Amino acid sequence: MDWETDPELKEMRADFIASLDERRKRVLQALVRIYGKNSKLGWQELQEVAHKVAGVAAYYGFPVLGGIASLLDEGLDRVDLSSVPVKWNEYAELLGDALKISDDGEDATELGSDLRLKKLRAEVPADSS
Repeated sequence: MDWETDPELKEMRADFIASLDERRKRVLQALVRIYGKNSKLGWQELQEVAHKVAGVAAYYGFPVLGGIASLLDEGLDRVDLSSVPVKWNEYAELLGDALKISDDGEDATELGSDLRLKKLRAEVPADSS
């Protein structure tokens, strides 16, 4: 795919990038709920954002963002959303950081070596099937 010369692809990618700020705002709203009294609702919202980003980010040239979102989505599938361990808060913040960085049109490559991502990868091992 040639994102630079195909006008339709270029527009689709631009639309995706334009959506990242709103998605980041939804992550921040979810974090407010997580830190407040509506943590289950916050985690549900966060998982919805993560799932949607995970499904398309790599396609638009954001593999690090997509990987973070995918791990978070997959990990949240494995836990009870009414009692998510506190350590997962930093993974939610990691997704927010990745969205903020990617909002400028570049993948969040500097987060590829972030300690939070390493912890998340250890928490959500790849399926061995």
